[in-house]
Amino acid sequence: MPTSAVHKNQSRKDRKNKAWTRRIVFAFFIFIGLIVLLESPLTRIRHVFVRGNALPAAMLIKDSGLKNGMSLWQVNAGSVAHRIIAREPLVQHVNVHTNYMSGTVTLSVSQKQEVAVFQQGNQYYSLLDDGTVYQKVQAGAPITVPIVSSSEASINVKPGIVSNIPGIVSLCGQLGQTSSSNLADISQIVLNQYGDAAIYLDNGFVVQTQSDQVSSTLGSVNSVIAYFVKLGYGPGMIDMTGQPPYRYTPFRPSTTTKKGN
Repeated sequence: MPTSAVHKNQSRKDRKNKAWTRRIVFAFFIFIGLIVLLESPLTRIRHVFVRGNALPAAMLIKDSGLKNGMSLWQVNAGSVAHRIIAREPLVQHVNVHTNYMSGTVTLSVSQKQEVAVFQQGNQYYSLLDDGTVYQKVQAGAPITVPIVSSSEASINVKPGIVSNIPGIVSLCGQLGQTSSSNLADISQIVLNQYGDAAIYLDNGFVVQTQSDQVSSTLGSVNSVIAYFVKLGYGPGMIDMTGQPPYRYTPFRPSTTTKKGN
């Protein structure tokens, strides 16, 4: 083989070797840079903020497992939300946002509402808007939400679980959607074995409706009552389970049961 050809092949091999060497060195420095970045104080949690709830922020931060100094790369939004929800029955949803530039983790928390108190004998239990039995109400504590009871005998009321009372889940959801002004005149709500609701009002009227229609029923009940009062009827039972005209039944015996027109 000519000498010039040998030199060319050797030169080509040298260039390839140098190229590989440069790549290895470059990759090494990239690797070192990543290690430095991951271990840098700039990639550590410096602040944890809580927004959108009435629960103590310090308690929620403790539940989250997040601490200043932790690596931002260790923040798993799903795991953080799950830990908080598992520990706090009043928490509905947690959104976790990580700002890598400022080293900040923000927990945006939405909270369940206490919408009713369930009466079982002489015991009272607060109910959340998803039907969960939250806690036992202490004797003498003020009650500012509707009192609910059930005619169903085989019921299980236990704090921390969703109640199996017929109609209670849909009723609690409906109460959570109802304005406080429409709830103000409720004396008590009684659920039957089918989950239908009888709403006892402070004015003496009782309204029958389906548990999943309570919010819309309460939104129109005053005008319905005003209609029957205008006709001269006193307090009685108004069946609003279907579409109008609604059936009115007086509490005292009467020769007729009238139906609105």
